[in-house]
Amino acid sequence: MKKLVVSIFKAIGLYAFAINMENKIITLFSKSERKKFYSQFIQPGDLCFDVGANIGNRTVIFLELGAKVVEIGRTSAGLEDYVYFDSRPIAKSDNSQAWPLHADYNSVTATNNLQKLHQDLETAAF
Repeated sequence: MKKLVVSIFKAIGLYAFAINMENKIITLFSKSERKKFYSQFIQPGDLCFDVGANIGNRTVIFLELGAKVVEIGRTSAGLEDYVYFDSRPIAKSDNSQAWPLHADYNSVTATNNLQKLHQDLETAAF
């Protein structure tokens, strides 16, 4: 049933929207409880790592508790990011450089399991 619903949402172009709304709803209803829980361990000025940050809903809580946060694994920018993170303009350069490629770039063959996973998740990683 879940695969059917997912395929319908993808077909009509609403899958990403639905996932985003689900995350917003989960965050909305449980943010105060999470904040209370994390406040037992996090003090203003603490350094926190949000590993697997996804959309950053825990990062926001850590920042509201006054922590300095390093996100690892964020999947998308949020509309409210400007509230928590400085806006840093990137200076234009007339001296562009190509990104250096590792010697093994495109030389490793993905396993069948990894290929199937990327196919199932419709990722562009490979």
